[in-house]
Amino acid sequence: TYRGSLIKGLEASVRAGTTTLVDISSQHIIDPLLACPIRIIECFETFALDPGQAEAKALEIADVLSSARPLCVAPLLSGIQLGLSPHAPYTVSAELYRRCFELAQIFDCLLTTHVAETREEIEFLSNGGGSIRQLYNELGQALAWYQAPAKTPLQHCLSQRDSTTSLPLLLAHGTYINDADLALLKQHQAAIAYCPRCSHEYFGHLAHPWKRLLAANIPVCLGTDSLASNSSLSVRDEIDYLIQRHPNENPETFWAMA
Repeated sequence: TYRGSLIKGLEASVRAGTTTLVDISSQHIIDPLLACPIRIIECFETFALDPGQAEAKALEIADVLSSARPLCVAPLLSGIQLGLSPHAPYTVSAELYRRCFELAQIFDCLLTTHVAETREEIEFLSNGGGSIRQLYNELGQALAWYQAPAKTPLQHCLSQRDSTTSLPLLLAHGTYINDADLALLKQHQAAIAYCPRCSHEYFGHLAHPWKRLLAANIPVCLGTDSLASNSSLSVRDEIDYLIQRHPNENPETFWAMA
C-alpha cells in the first residue's frame, strides 16, 4: 500500500542518517510522518495539464493543506512543515502553476516541482510532440486542445511566479538548462535538487550542470529521488557515487551539497 511504502521510506531515510527530508506525496497522507524523528517538509502533489482544471485542482490542494496544517508542529526544528508540489511542466498548466505559487504565498510554504529533467520534456514544451505526447495518446488523452508554450520548462514554470517573493523554491533535477534559464534561477533565488544516481544510472543522462550552477552562486543540494528510480534513499550513497564519478573534484564540494 502507499501508506506502507511511505513508512518503509521514512525508516530507510532514518537508517541512512537523513536529518531533513523533503517528501513529495501524491496521496496526501501525513499521519505516519508524525512519529518520525527527523525534520520533514511534506509537499502535497497536484497536476493538471488542462488549464480548465486549474482552479478546481487549486481549491482541492488548498483544502488538503488547510486540513493537514493543524496536525503539524510549525517550527522546522521540531516537527513537520507543509509544502506544495505541482508535478512538472508537462503535467501542469501555466494556470495551475500560477495558482500554486499563489497558494504557497497564502500558506507561507515551500514549493517544489520537477523541472528540466529530460530532453523529452523540453521537446514537449517546445512543440507539443515527442514521446510525452505519445504517452498521453496511449493513455487515451489526445490533447487536441493543447498548445505548446514554446518555452523552456523553467520559463513555463517561473513565468507564473512573482520574482520578488522570498518564499523558498526548490526545483528538482534541472538537468537541461540554458543561459537564460540560469538567469531566471538567480532572479527567483531558486535552489536545485540534484539526484545523481537517478539522473545518470536510471535515466542515463551524461552530465548535469551542477558546477555551472555553483559557479553562478545558485544553491545545489543532493537528493535521492525515490526507490522507483534508485537503489537506496541514502544521501551518503549519492556522495560516494559523485566522488567516484568525479575523482578530480574535492569531495568537500559534494559533502557541502548534502
